[in-house]
Amino acid sequence: MKKMKIYTELVCDRETGELSTRDYTEIPIRKNLRGGFNIVYMNEYEKASVNVVYSNLDFRLLSQIRSLFKKTQTEVSVPISKLAKNNNTSRQTVSKVINKMLQADMLIRVSRGIYRFNPYMYIPYGGDGETLQKEWNELKIEDKKSE
Repeated sequence: MKKMKIYTELVCDRETGELSTRDYTEIPIRKNLRGGFNIVYMNEYEKASVNVVYSNLDFRLLSQIRSLFKKTQTEVSVPISKLAKNNNTSRQTVSKVINKMLQADMLIRVSRGIYRFNPYMYIPYGGDGETLQKEWNELKIEDKKSE
């Protein structure tokens, strides 16, 4: 059995405004999962989404771009014109959302028009998370070298 971890956080009492410490216990649970599944690291994904999504349109575009990434297709060409047409918006709006996703570290540009989604935020159905994360780290190192 895995060890239980105890986390201590500083919290503010809403009534008095005083700071106090609070202990949280992590209880590890092991689950055997079968077949493929989507994994979304909600905390990181939500933090990044806040910097990307400012409207319903932005949310739709983010969701549609994310859905392009599959188990066998981890690097995709994002069809800007098609997304713009399907959402009754301009190519510029789609490009802005992509740029916000790049800035929020949700995507990395592999080459012109080719992107990879951050596997620390989202792993496609049936994807090998460990391999995808290793490849992501290598791409980030290459990206930093080219700057």
